Amino acid sequence: MVLARLPLRRFLVLVSATVVAACGSSREPGATGDASPNTEAPAGHVVRGSVVDLDGAPVVNIYVTVSTDFCIPDRTAPTGTFAVRDVRAGGSKRLIAYGPTASGGPYASLAFAFAGADSGDVDFPNPIVTPRLVNPLPYDASATMPQRLATADDFAITLRAEDLRVEGFGDPKLFAIRVPIEKAPPFGDPLSRLHVLYVVEPLQSTLARPAKIEMPNPKGLAAGARVDFFKLDYLRGVLVPAAKGFVRDDGIIVSDDDSGVTELTWLGFAPAGA
Repeated sequence: MVLARLPLRRFLVLVSATVVAACGSSREPGATGDASPNTEAPAGHVVRGSVVDLDGAPVVNIYVTVSTDFCIPDRTAPTGTFAVRDVRAGGSKRLIAYGPTASGGPYASLAFAFAGADSGDVDFPNPIVTPRLVNPLPYDASATMPQRLATADDFAITLRAEDLRVEGFGDPKLFAIRVPIEKAPPFGDPLSRLHVLYVVEPLQSTLARPAKIEMPNPKGLAAGARVDFFKLDYLRGVLVPAAKGFVRDDGIIVSDDDSGVTELTWLGFAPAGA
C-alpha cells in the first residue's frame, strides 16, 4: 500500500494491526517482558532469540512474531533479545521480524520457516541478522521512463514507476543492501549455494511486469555461464526460484531479457543447477 505521511498515533495503530493480523491473534502486541497470557489459546511453547544488525549491534524494539493459530508478538529488549510466547504445537511456523518498527531504523524485514516448536520451546542459538537500511536508491515515483536503480557494489534493478506498488508506511523509499551469506537469516536451502544475497525493500512491494536485475559476480563465474535467481517467499518463509540469468561479458550477473523479479524481497543467485 502507498500511504501519505501519517500522524504518529495512526502510524502505530496501523503497525500494530499489521503485526497482529500476521500473528493470527486479536491481542495487541505488548512490550518485552510484560506480555500477559493469551486468554484465547492454551499456553504453548516459547520461541526465543535475538536480533542484531550487520555489525552485531542489537536491534532494539523491533516487533517479532511467530505465525501460528495464536501467538503474542514480542518486541526486542535493549539487548536485542525476544521471547514469543504461547506458540501452539502443530502447523507450519514462520518467525517474522518487522523492520520498520525498530528503534534507530529502518531495518529490513524478514521471515523464515523453522521447525521444533512441536516438541518444546525453541531457542535460536545464533543471533538473527537484519541490516539497517541506509542510502536509498534514487527512485523517482513520477518518472515515466524505465529507471535503472544501482548501488555502489554492482547491484541494479530496472523498473518503471507505473509498475511498482510500494508496500509500507510513509513516503516510499527503495533500498538494496548486500548481506554476507554467512550472516543471512536461516532461510534454509538453497541459501548455502548462493553466491550473493541482497535484501530489497520495502519488502512485499510488487511489480506489474518483471524487472531486470543485476548482481556482482564475486566468485568469477565465466562469461555466458547460466545462473538461477532465488527470492524469499515471505508468506512461506523459504527461498524459491525467481528468474533465470547469465554472466554478461563484463562479468556482471544479469537476468534474461524475458525474465526478472516481480516483487521486492530478499534476492540472490546460484550457478544454474547447483
